Amino acid sequence: MEVNRLDLVDVLNLVRPGLSQKEIVEQSNHFIFNKDEVLAYNDELLISYPFDIDVQCTVDSSLFLKLLSKMTTETISLEVKKGILEVWNEKTNAQIPIVEESEIFEHIKTVTSGLGDTKWHRLSEDFIEGLRLCAFSADTDRQRGTLTCVRVEGSDVMSGSKSRISWYQMDKEVDEDFYIEAALIQELSRYDDISSYTLSKAWAHFKSKGGVTFSARRVIPLELLPFREPFKDFDTGVRISIPADLRGSIETVNLVNEGEQGVDKLVTLMIDKDKITCKAETKKGAILQEVPFGKTPNIDKDFSLQIRPDFLIDVLEKATFMYVGERLVLFKRQAFQHIAGLNVN
Repeated sequence: MEVNRLDLVDVLNLVRPGLSQKEIVEQSNHFIFNKDEVLAYNDELLISYPFDIDVQCTVDSSLFLKLLSKMTTETISLEVKKGILEVWNEKTNAQIPIVEESEIFEHIKTVTSGLGDTKWHRLSEDFIEGLRLCAFSADTDRQRGTLTCVRVEGSDVMSGSKSRISWYQMDKEVDEDFYIEAALIQELSRYDDISSYTLSKAWAHFKSKGGVTFSARRVIPLELLPFREPFKDFDTGVRISIPADLRGSIETVNLVNEGEQGVDKLVTLMIDKDKITCKAETKKGAILQEVPFGKTPNIDKDFSLQIRPDFLIDVLEKATFMYVGERLVLFKRQAFQHIAGLNVN
């Protein structure tokens, strides 16, 4: 079969977040070709896109994608021959081992069973924005259960751990509430055009306007965590005007975090009556920068906090004030609020 090479590469990149770096289940690090769709499945995510490829098999994702990237013609040809996927154009001929009979096709049927008859619900246009802002606050230790999840309830998107809580209020309520692990949600937030969803017993399914179907395992909570409660403590808290230069200083000190894992990317903010001192330190080195206050804040004690810089940079794009409580600080940006724990000196 002849296919457009660049179109196929685009589709493979769309489903790539569903690949596993380790083979958790057999062929979970393979691209899956299923006649009229291309998929990736890793036991927690299933991502698919309609594409007429006319073969049914799985193929090593890394090798296949690198091969297509090296082939420069507009079209390529594909054919399955006795456990081999033959890929060729006028300059190149490659034979790649494939798996034709795989249990992964049964796993896919289990995930998608009944989707053809289900009702899909429209999502608020700011749904992905809420997910993207809140996912950072969830715990990364799976032993903490629902603290690792993003909770979508009515118009609220919430997540939190012992040291931080995020809360976003969407323009439109969801029809059914759900929990999903934040690590999976961060993959979903790659797709800016997610527009609808439906729930099955074990999976939450999302569709994009562009044609991607993204399915993620659900978490069924034993109890609902009281995420909203701490936000009530800031009614009488001290309000501090955030210096306009703070965002740029965070970007500067964050230079030493380049190449670090997401959970290890942290900056420390040390706040006294005169200034905010930003500091980041890794094995690459340390950078410290001071940002003076234009107006002296009315705080009784110096305090500090650690926070993810990429997250804070995003919040500070629109936030102009922070609200300081006895042990917590609140950043507020329109429909989004974030609480972080303080280290009081």
